Amino acid sequence: MNTRRFLLLITSMITLSVFMTSCGPGTEEITLEKYNITMTVPKSESKLEYKNLKLTERDTKLSRYDFYIGKRVNVIEIKKSIFPDNLAMLKKVIASDENITEVLETKEFSNGAFGAIFKKKGSSGKEIKYYLFYYQKDGKYFKIEPVFNSDLKELDAQLAAFESMK
Repeated sequence: MNTRRFLLLITSMITLSVFMTSCGPGTEEITLEKYNITMTVPKSESKLEYKNLKLTERDTKLSRYDFYIGKRVNVIEIKKSIFPDNLAMLKKVIASDENITEVLETKEFSNGAFGAIFKKKGSSGKEIKYYLFYYQKDGKYFKIEPVFNSDLKELDAQLAAFESMK
């Protein structure tokens, strides 16, 4: 009798697992064509929006993709002159910013992407959570930041996407 209950329990768990997996949104690989970057993100109906930002020679932000990884994210092509060479340099820059109140975590991924998650004073003076990640590919430099996501919802999905960039 115990073996029968055990088999029934295992069968139920497997069925529930298959059901939960098939009902979830799943993931898909997207390509930021102008940057030659691919990444794995949760499936979404949202479209990738590309915008050329360089208006003058002095501009340091050259272009941007705006899209959703659960919440909105910007991947911005920047000039090399504002790209931190490594995590140590990023930490130094963050430490010198009077608006940043606490560094929560720093990350380095095997694909070369690196960044920091921190708390800072928002435009209203209220403390918000924020991150900055950087990535380099094919002689281009990128900064990744959240858009209107002061609680950093979907952070795990976003970090997984950054780690999957290639």
